Amino acid sequence: MSDEGNVPYFRYLRALPAEDLCLSCHAAQHAGPGELRGGMSVSLPCEPFLESENADALRLVLEHLVSLSLALGIAIALGGRLVGRIRALRRLEGFLSICAWCKRVRVPSPAGTGRAPSWVAIEEYVSDKTDARFSHGMCQDCARKMGEDAPDRR
Repeated sequence: MSDEGNVPYFRYLRALPAEDLCLSCHAAQHAGPGELRGGMSVSLPCEPFLESENADALRLVLEHLVSLSLALGIAIALGGRLVGRIRALRRLEGFLSICAWCKRVRVPSPAGTGRAPSWVAIEEYVSDKTDARFSHGMCQDCARKMGEDAPDRR
């Protein structure tokens, strides 16, 4: 690359050695094939190439910024969902005090209120802490036991 009048140019130079075909007309000027007897030069202004290169670089940067923004947005959205799921799971972690007879769960009173802990049905406790909903049925063992203990209705 060279500057001509403060304008950058690409300059291509090529040596032109004498060939057998050249010697048929220019034998008197050349001693033999392969001897360097001239050259060729081509100069092209760099500005159109540099403008194209700059436009390509700008497009590439913008594409990368859009891709990065999209990936970051997805990561934040998924991260928020994950944090929400972890919080929901943590609400059910730890030991639960359950009454051995009625199966109610002890819920501690808020700190500093001086009130006694309350007891709630396990279904109510789990429903308050999660999105779970309950329906009731009867397992085979309980159905068998209820059948034996049920009063005779004859």
